[in-house]
Amino acid sequence: MRMEFDVAQICLNGHLINAASMNVPSMNKSFCTTCGEPTITACQNCHNDIPGAFRIGSRTYGKLDTIPRYCEHCGAPYPWTLATQEAAIEIIALSDALTKEEKDDLQKALPELVRETPKTRVAVLKFNKYIEKAGIGLGNALRDILIDVVSEGVKKSIWG
Repeated sequence: MRMEFDVAQICLNGHLINAASMNVPSMNKSFCTTCGEPTITACQNCHNDIPGAFRIGSRTYGKLDTIPRYCEHCGAPYPWTLATQEAAIEIIALSDALTKEEKDDLQKALPELVRETPKTRVAVLKFNKYIEKAGIGLGNALRDILIDVVSEGVKKSIWG
């Protein structure tokens, strides 16, 4: 028997629709019932399938534990990753407590919070520094948006 991953169906905002879209096509949806956005099963950049639940033959095992942030085939961010960063940038722009330079610096640090790179720790330090200055309102708004796309290490470093 061949072991492989099924294909995940995810909406453009990152809501999982079906972790086994090939094995259980009856669960597929053209649009998300949570937000109304269209759904995809492949990277919009390279058109390779989005890996879903593990399967052996016609049986699906387990589930999709986390929604991928980047395509494993081409490295491009998925639409929900970009949408999250764009929303966070807009929230930061609304802050009256930060200078333009501080807003720019925090906005530039956002991609490193989503990726795990040597610069992620620097981004966490910047995030904490600016959020302390900007206040709890901005911090909570960013937390609500970023919580689903940052790594576990970033979550612990920022929100304990």
